[in-house]
Amino acid sequence: MSQEENVRSILTSSDVSQLPIRDRVGLVIQATDVATAITRIHEAEQADVQQVWMTQSVGMLDTLTLFAAVATQTTQVSSPRNGAASSYR
Repeated sequence: MSQEENVRSILTSSDVSQLPIRDRVGLVIQATDVATAITRIHEAEQADVQQVWMTQSVGMLDTLTLFAAVATQTTQVSSPRNGAASSYR
């Protein structure tokens, strides 16, 4: 995706308000190890959750790397559209 296309994919609050509620709600996953995080994300996917979120602090899992690994093992769960974690901005 080019930078121009990426900028166009950022949703405004007005855009989001037009989405179905299912596309506006996600689930925060808390885990201290990769195996637990992946298990919980798989459970969320089985429960038909569309988006999962994680935060990252010092000493925590690297969420960007974790989401890259999860993307290879899930079919419908996505990470946030505008970035994996606020700590990367």
